[in-house]
Amino acid sequence: VDIDGTFTQDAGNVVFNEAGGDYDFRVESSANANAFVVDGAGFRCYMGHNAGITMGGGAARKLAIHNTTDNDSGGIQIMQWAGANSSQGNISFGKALGSSVGDFTIVTTGRPLGRIAWYGDDGVDFVQQVAEIGAVSNTVGANDMGGDIVFKTSAGSAAAPSERMRIDEDGNVGIGTDAPDALLEVGAGDAVTEIH
Repeated sequence: VDIDGTFTQDAGNVVFNEAGGDYDFRVESSANANAFVVDGAGFRCYMGHNAGITMGGGAARKLAIHNTTDNDSGGIQIMQWAGANSSQGNISFGKALGSSVGDFTIVTTGRPLGRIAWYGDDGVDFVQQVAEIGAVSNTVGANDMGGDIVFKTSAGSAAAPSERMRIDEDGNVGIGTDAPDALLEVGAGDAVTEIH
């Protein structure tokens, strides 16, 4: 179907590829033939490109934004316009141990719950991770979910980033230790400094 004008659907669902073949859906702009692409075979969406670029090994992510413009437009903006109240824009991560959508199986203590990761091109690909901020579960129970925030960086020769600092579920901060038992605990080898 070639539609040169406006397409309007006032009622009912609009379904593309209902037969289930691995066909892509693509939106073009005047400047980019791949302004928005849904990869039917890979179950992924791309903006600015028609294929995924692997980061950190494994499969490409489900959503990828590619930008070749020399500015900061290659990002995501979340803005809230809701008057004088406490609502806010947000990014939420969720983790369950169930194997299907809606299978709420409780996570275990120490389980990674989500992360923000940074990669740099090493001349070959984006395999080498530079740093990350992540969350891990701590005390776990029904309607009771404690958690830690973990900060990691990668030394130049390291294959993966190492934990450098942690804020645990009680608000204790550990630098050089993943189990701080004081408001601030700094560990360096056998030397430990604590601030209570």
